[in-house]
Amino acid sequence: MTKTNAFSILCVLVRLFALWLFASAVIGLPYAYETAKRYATLDHAAQIAYGGSVFTFAVAALLWIFADLIAKLALARPQQVVFESDVSVSEWQTLGFSAIGLWQAIDGLVFLISRVVRLAIVHLEMNSGAPIALPDDFYVWIAADGLRLAVGIGLLFGSRGLVGMIRKYRQVGYTPSDPSDAQHSNASGVTDSDPNPPM
Repeated sequence: MTKTNAFSILCVLVRLFALWLFASAVIGLPYAYETAKRYATLDHAAQIAYGGSVFTFAVAALLWIFADLIAKLALARPQQVVFESDVSVSEWQTLGFSAIGLWQAIDGLVFLISRVVRLAIVHLEMNSGAPIALPDDFYVWIAADGLRLAVGIGLLFGSRGLVGMIRKYRQVGYTPSDPSDAQHSNASGVTDSDPNPPM
């Protein structure tokens, strides 16, 4: 059994939201590019178009970096509400990251297939002499769907490595005073990736 607490779970939820924001910002880059290109004649159009993406990236980064602080501020007594679970916090993080990746991958694949089918139908109708044209931003949609699929696959199969990066980040500067500390930690069921509640 693994001991965890409300603080650890909230940290996972904050990072899940940060990851979802980051993925959304990446997927929105083609739309930002199309908007900047479409309104190129207007002053500051490009700055405004890309500004939204930059702001989303910044918010996602801050949420990811300060997940521990946000959890500490949100909980009155984060060191309490300790419970035991068969699944460690690191496994919950892996599962959550994989779920976001799977959702993005399926969403991107479904829309990408539908747009490719539409593109094929339009080309067939154009060859038959029908006056049909695609929307100006149709290829932007295809690029966004392809990007969504790529991001989703990356998160789906890279979730464990991402959790490993979090574990290494949390261990930076940590040197146990007693070599038996690490063994004691593992024996108690607390994984090295589980956040410790602030005192």
